[in-house]
Amino acid sequence: MKRIWVFIAVTFIFTWGVEYAMMGAGGLGSRWASALMLLIMAMPALGNAVARILTKEGFTKMYLRPEKADRQTLLLFAAAWFLPIAATVFGAVLYFILHPSMLDIHMDHYTEIYKDVYRQMGREYSDSQIRKALGTQVILGMTLSPCLNLVSCLGCELGFRGYLLPKLMEKYRTPAA
Repeated sequence: MKRIWVFIAVTFIFTWGVEYAMMGAGGLGSRWASALMLLIMAMPALGNAVARILTKEGFTKMYLRPEKADRQTLLLFAAAWFLPIAATVFGAVLYFILHPSMLDIHMDHYTEIYKDVYRQMGREYSDSQIRKALGTQVILGMTLSPCLNLVSCLGCELGFRGYLLPKLMEKYRTPAA
């Protein structure tokens, strides 16, 4: 139980420290907000490492790879990648079937919003340039987000799922853990 409390204390003390620094720098409106948010998400991994060092646990059983890499595991990984994309597409299709008047196939609404934002920045882009950028953003967001978000989410995974959850499962049943 000591290891759990060390992990929680270290993780939250450092997280709160970074959050107070972010508030002092202007909050989410600060130019440092994105970098500080990434740092906040890394704090559980730091808590993992500090707890292992302070309790002399060492760095074995880090849960950095699947216990088995068989066909079923690979299928689960593929499902974790593609099912959210399929659910997004299905949800969009269902929404526009139920609300066809909201369908803006040419993205006129967003094009106008982006044109206004760019005008305020002193830039001019054509409608076709903005539409291409929006289309690219949607496709990249749906296909590459799992890879891009891996970096920012790794800290939480290493801390909470890789350290805290196994410790709690030693003490409690799975639902409670």
